[in-house]
Amino acid sequence: MNHPLLAEREEKRVAVLVVSGDRGLAGAFNSNVNRAVLQLLAEKSWESVTLLPIGKKAVEFSRRRRAKLAEKSYSGIFSKIEYGIAQEIAAGLSAEFGEGRIDAAYVVFNEFKSVISQTVRVERLLPIARVSKAQTAAEKDSAQAAPSAVEPIFEPDPATILARLLPRHLEFAIFRILLESAAAEHAARMTAMDSASKNAGDMIDSLTLTYNRARQARITKELIEIVSGAAALA
Repeated sequence: MNHPLLAEREEKRVAVLVVSGDRGLAGAFNSNVNRAVLQLLAEKSWESVTLLPIGKKAVEFSRRRRAKLAEKSYSGIFSKIEYGIAQEIAAGLSAEFGEGRIDAAYVVFNEFKSVISQTVRVERLLPIARVSKAQTAAEKDSAQAAPSAVEPIFEPDPATILARLLPRHLEFAIFRILLESAAAEHAARMTAMDSASKNAGDMIDSLTLTYNRARQARITKELIEIVSGAAALA
């Protein structure tokens, strides 16, 4: 079954979504994404790359690279993530891909694993991956083996259903990525601030100890001077 978003082409002109945060003070959260983007561009031999930055830090990184940027970037969206933003991004990518202006679209983002673990992921958004032939054959064999297997009935026809589902699939994929990145940023910032608080406490303890030692040494010196002066007058 064919659909424009499933079309496999040689990857010459590619769009790369760079998803980072709007603020710093989150440890290596933003710099890890930047390094992954640079590594991806170094590994691939694409003729033309268009960066689509999402997040203020991604916008700043893309401008420093002096790379080709998409017509619209998205900064300051993570204070309130809305599904409409994912729809807008998906619609733009679908139009670029469907009209042949790009051959593929990738995304680089931080995936939330846990409060102390965020993993940088590189995923291909377009073309949408087809179900492998091996998987399809396995499902078919399983259906034939089941005694009550019934051939599915599509209403309306499969092509119409696919035309509705694939754009929605892309929207959901982008929306999930935005949510994953936001959760990962909050976790990274919490971990970084907790580490900074502990380091500040250790520094305060160290400086307090140094101050007390210096104060004690000064008092001891003054006492010795007083005792020495009194002894000299005796």
